[in-house]
Amino acid sequence: MIDASGGFMKDGPNNRLRAQGIHKIVDCFTRRLEVPRYARLVGIEEIERNDFNLNLPRYIDSQQPEDLQDIAGHLQGDIRAADVDALAPCWAACPQLR
Repeated sequence: MIDASGGFMKDGPNNRLRAQGIHKIVDCFTRRLEVPRYARLVGIEEIERNDFNLNLPRYIDSQQPEDLQDIAGHLQGDIRAADVDALAPCWAACPQLR
């Protein structure tokens, strides 16, 4: 299953796939890649358990995770600890920046 709904551009009343979107679809299909929120190999057994319903949201969760906000941190001019921790590779390279 491939959910390429996010790979198009609006062209007037039509939606058109861009060249890189087409390339990504073909690449995932031919190489049988599993890409989170985009492509997933689904067995016939799983499709059968879903009563042969091929609706993509049953197989691929393409929703973006919610960006959590730290209101208290914003009000105090602070940076969320999770955001600082996400930069761990930077801190390893330049520990004095932390």
